[in-house]
Parts: sequence; C-alpha cells; structure tokens
Amino acid sequence: MLGVFPEPCYSNCRIELAKAICILQVLDDMFDTYGTLDELILFNEAVQRWDLDAMGKLPEYMKICYMTLYNVTHEISYKIQKDHGQTVVACLKKTWIDLLEAYLIEAKWFNNKYVPAFGEYLDNGVISSGSCLALVHATFLIVDDLSKETISMMSPYPRLFSCSGEILRHWDDLGTSKDEQKRGDNACSIQCLMKENDIFDETFARKHIRRVLGNLSPELSVNDIVKVLLFAPSSKSEEESDTNYIV
Repeated sequence: MLGVFPEPCYSNCRIELAKAICILQVLDDMFDTYGTLDELILFNEAVQRWDLDAMGKLPEYMKICYMTLYNVTHEISYKIQKDHGQTVVACLKKTWIDLLEAYLIEAKWFNNKYVPAFGEYLDNGVISSGSCLALVHATFLIVDDLSKETISMMSPYPRLFSCSGEILRHWDDLGTSKDEQKRGDNACSIQCLMKENDIFDETFARKHIRRVLGNLSPELSVNDIVKVLLFAPSSKSEEESDTNYIV
C-alpha cells in the first residue's frame, strides 16, 4: 500500500484498504481451496442477504469470514460517512457481492471441469481479479470531497477500473498459470484462448496475451481524465497532483 499511497496524509486510506484486501485474499483462498461448492453457494446467499442472521447455516470457519467481512465493511463505511457525510455501505456491499459471484462462477467451472470461452473467462476474470473492488474502496477513501456524483460513477464500474482488472488478470495468468495447472486449478486465459482457437503452442498463446496487454496500456492513458476526477485530491496544487495519479 505504501507504494501506491506513499504520502503520510494517506495513512488511514492505506490501513482501511489493507483490511479489505486481506479479506479478499482470505475469501479467494476459501473459494479456490477450502470451501465445497454447496458451502460456497450458502456463503454467497448469506452475503447477498447482508444480515448477520444469515450466518446460521454456515460452517464455523465461514461464520468467521462472514462476520469479519460484514464488520470491516461497515467500519470503513462509517469512517467515510464521518469524513464526507455520504453513505457508501450499499456500494461497498455491491463490490463484495460482485466479487464473490465471480469467485462462485469460477468454482462452478472447476467443479464441472468446464473451460469457458476466452471472452466469457475474461468478463468474469475482470471482476474476480479484485481490481474493481480495491479501486472503489480507494476512491472513497482518498478523495477530499466525496460527492453523490462520484458514488454514482461506481455503477457500472468505470472503464479505468475494468481495464485495470483486465491487465491484472492477464499478468496474473501469465505469471502463475503453469503452477496452477499442475495443481489442477481452473483454466486461465491462456488455456481458454488455446482451446477456443485450437492453438497447441502455449508460447504462441502467451505472445498473444502480451499483445492484448500492449493494447490495453494506452487505454489507461486515455482515461487520465477519469483518474483526475476520481483520485486527484483537491487540496493539492495542480503540479503536485500530477505526480500522484493512481493506476
């Protein structure tokens, strides 16, 4: 977090965002490794209800995860409301519901030994990367003057967010796909691309993914105006803000 928000004034942002990302990582492991499909479906149903009474049917380890997710989300929302007078709990809740639904889709693919089409995989992978969730939290935590207009810009997610998610998903797949395939994990973008296009050379598929990444990078530059609107703190000078954009 220090590399993204290095200034001392962003200490609270780093702390709260770290909490959300730690929960994300625990839930990612739960969906990838520990939970059965039936348990994961129950967990998602409980999160969609967003009610502590919904924990009743969950296994004990899931109750701990659910309680932590619920409490931390409300704590972050309360701090944002205290600072800006805006209620964001519904928006934060939606980011978690979206993320966990994407995780569940991947769990169902794995359970059914289903290899999705490249586009289908990527549409879901943009969300399951966690980029949109992290950037929504960061937006609410870092802006000096959080308005209803900024909150409304989070649904649907800005292209900047989904583009960042796509880049993160591709880089993650390029870096970990071989190890994950040895463990029998879900097919990644490389395997989906190879199956859909009858490609037998993984090196060729990897080169294609790198070309996709090369085409995505300029999109982030085109979205500089969005970064200014969402992330440049108004209390800083224009020159100072130019050096502190967040990607």
